[in-house]
Amino acid sequence: MTKKHMQSNNNYSNNQASSDYSKRLVIVTGEKGGVGKSTLARALFQLYIKDSIPCLAFECDTRNPQLHRHFKISYEKDIEFANFFTKGDADILITHIDQKQVPIFLVDLPAQSGIFFDRFVKEFDFFNIVKNELKCEVTLLSVISRTLDSINLLQALYNTCGDIPSYIVVKNLFFGETANKFERYDNSPFRSTMLSKGMKEVCLPDLFYKTYDFVDTNSLTFEDVKVHPKTDIVLKARTQSWLNEVSTQLEPVKNLLGLDNPANLEYYPPVNIEALNEAWKKSTELKEKQENSSETENPA
Repeated sequence: MTKKHMQSNNNYSNNQASSDYSKRLVIVTGEKGGVGKSTLARALFQLYIKDSIPCLAFECDTRNPQLHRHFKISYEKDIEFANFFTKGDADILITHIDQKQVPIFLVDLPAQSGIFFDRFVKEFDFFNIVKNELKCEVTLLSVISRTLDSINLLQALYNTCGDIPSYIVVKNLFFGETANKFERYDNSPFRSTMLSKGMKEVCLPDLFYKTYDFVDTNSLTFEDVKVHPKTDIVLKARTQSWLNEVSTQLEPVKNLLGLDNPANLEYYPPVNIEALNEAWKKSTELKEKQENSSETENPA
């Protein structure tokens, strides 16, 4: 692929964009498990694909690799593994930003990785190298719940990463029906300080649990719901409506996420429906085999 020089209009106070920057690193974080971090990462990756924006995604959770599990059938070539828990295994992130000619690098950090990520950042002077040597802008997306821990973890994230990245706080509406339900965060001095520094805020819409379970159980991308043999009109409608709402929520910060990059219509090949169906068939057969084996070994 011929390198395209991507420009940003990032107005974040501490990192004015320059036409010299052609790449962006987007890191999705949320220290506590179950906060919705991987759901957001998957939705964002889906939007890059949908808009034909080349993206290299990094799966960093070796125990629960959701990004890889949901996208591997059609987009495995666009996913790399980077393990922050083992020293040296995440170095691939830096080398790929340096060598790969794509505009977006998406990182889905695993839960409970804060200490290891902190070590990685300090070991390399990571953000300084990424911005000033690799000419890559950085955006941190931090997904929060309504607990006090979310504020403390945001403060710890800022202490680690400093003022080079752009910050976006994402209120997961699974934990509150509206954005104003996050009182602890909204009333915190930390929020006031960070807003004055240019931090942005968006919401992650709640996806109805039956639809989410269908996507999760079958390891689907959000677009796969349209063509899965067990889908129905309600599942299709709910999933598409949710993904559209995610896109709407991210519209005010699309420049910080690289969603304003021009499309490269040749980057992602058309989805092979026949290959998808074959993979889903094999997966179903494997699950049935495992269930039958378990029943044989543990008769009632």
